[in-house]
Amino acid sequence: MLIRVQPCELQGIFASRAYIDLVGLKETHAKNKLLGDIQTGRTKPEQKPLFPGSSPIHQKPRFPGSLPDIHNIPHARNINFTGRNTCLNTIHKALASGEPFALTQAITGLGGIGKTQMALEYAYRYAGDYDIIWWLRAEQSALLAEDYAKLALQLKLIKQAPDEALDTPLAVEAARSYLEQNERWLLIFDNAQENETIEDLYLPRGGGGHILITSRNPNWGGLAHTLPIQTWERKESIAFLRKRTGQIDDANQDQLAHELGDLPLSLEQAAAYANKMKISLNEYHELWKSHCREMLEQETPAFYHKVVATTWYIAYEQICETPAADLLNLLSFFSPDSIPEQLIRAGSYENVSEALTKAVANNLKWNDAVWPLLQYSMVERKEKNFSVHRLVQAVLGKSRQKK
Repeated sequence: MLIRVQPCELQGIFASRAYIDLVGLKETHAKNKLLGDIQTGRTKPEQKPLFPGSSPIHQKPRFPGSLPDIHNIPHARNINFTGRNTCLNTIHKALASGEPFALTQAITGLGGIGKTQMALEYAYRYAGDYDIIWWLRAEQSALLAEDYAKLALQLKLIKQAPDEALDTPLAVEAARSYLEQNERWLLIFDNAQENETIEDLYLPRGGGGHILITSRNPNWGGLAHTLPIQTWERKESIAFLRKRTGQIDDANQDQLAHELGDLPLSLEQAAAYANKMKISLNEYHELWKSHCREMLEQETPAFYHKVVATTWYIAYEQICETPAADLLNLLSFFSPDSIPEQLIRAGSYENVSEALTKAVANNLKWNDAVWPLLQYSMVERKEKNFSVHRLVQAVLGKSRQKK
């Protein structure tokens, strides 16, 4: 049991411990409070409501590894989570540093690369650091507002009559104000796209909490420290396939991982299909070689919202009818790695839109055409070369067939 006799801030392993507060009390009063609190079990000073009519929040001590009382993590922990330890440790070290510029971290990368899974694993792995973990669906403004408002209800900052609609703006403001005045909370903005989506209304300005963003958009500027993640290393891909299927003797796993581009979602999809149909990974590989585009549209695997194809169809729809879409279609005909920009700009192509033709000849318009592909992480641009994930190319080929 902890007893606080002088003003101080409990940190580290003591931050979540219950304590009796005797600060400022005279000897007689301190003695009576100490004996009284021990007898009644009151081992932490009462928290006052932040807003009139709201209820105080009491956090009781937790077993190591358990989730806080106030959380809305939408998925169970992924028992097949593989790799990413270096990235997770980097994020935790940055957030735990207490430096203001490091308290917002953005995990960025291609759709299906495992950004949401990383955020989920972080929430479970470091749950003991927080009294509140709140997951926000940031891909749509309506969903984001709804999830944020529910935090105010969970914190009992506002009341909602059964027959009344929730005043969402008031609830959002109440939740944000609470976070700005409290510590040990984690907000996860999942699948956010634009800085403006969260900065003005939802980002707490101060407080002792942490913010984790997942996004295909690699450009978060001064709002967050960005951590781009890549596909798995080959050894991680093979380790995952073996762990997920129990098949350890299949000599073709290396080639299968190569053809799936070491993408976590596509590997999960392959393993889930092999387990469901009771076939070997070698048999799956044979199916893949002749039906790869159909295999990309198989049912959603565990722990993921969408299959590989759907993940990129949605992103492609955002850039449809733009020079960026024409550029991506053009890139899908090349070998996926190290495509020289100059080769694209110097070429002469049929069935290319007039807008892209003009962009090729103008540096500013060219960058405008490239930017949406970078924003959705559908291509990588490095040293005047493009790289396109081989499965993005496969999905685009399937899309052209549908047309």
